[in-house]
Amino acid sequence: MFGKLISSAIAAKIDRQDGDSGLKGAVAGWAAPGLLKGAAKAGVLAAVGFGIVALVKKTRR
Repeated sequence: MFGKLISSAIAAKIDRQDGDSGLKGAVAGWAAPGLLKGAAKAGVLAAVGFGIVALVKKTRR
């Protein structure tokens, strides 16, 4: 939770540099940690799946 608040504040500050209110950046900063965690989990799942398939193919030879 604390990480989302910090990333939201940083993204809002970056978004304000172009003259906007910073709300768009705050929302993006709030959502980014959750999206990265989901992407990391999907990447690990894909790597494990690839490893299992490779192991099964290797043992069938």
